Amino acid sequence: MQQELGRLWQDSGATMIMVRHDIEEAVYLADKIVVMGVACDGFGEAIPVSLPRPRDRSDNDFVEIREALLHRFQLGSH
Repeated sequence: MQQELGRLWQDSGATMIMVRHDIEEAVYLADKIVVMGVACDGFGEAIPVSLPRPRDRSDNDFVEIREALLHRFQLGSH
């Protein structure tokens, strides 16, 4: 499904906004990730994902972005 979404995006060239709950999937699909705040906190900063496509989940840069996002969530939950 993720590959199909990527193909549709590339074929159409349209702007797509998706809500994801899976951090790895967000890094795989997105060019920019905006983390929503809790309650009425609004939105956090936009995190650019400038990795080449197709994306390799084992690539060091991919892992680094995923880990940074996970770290942000862990900090926010305490």
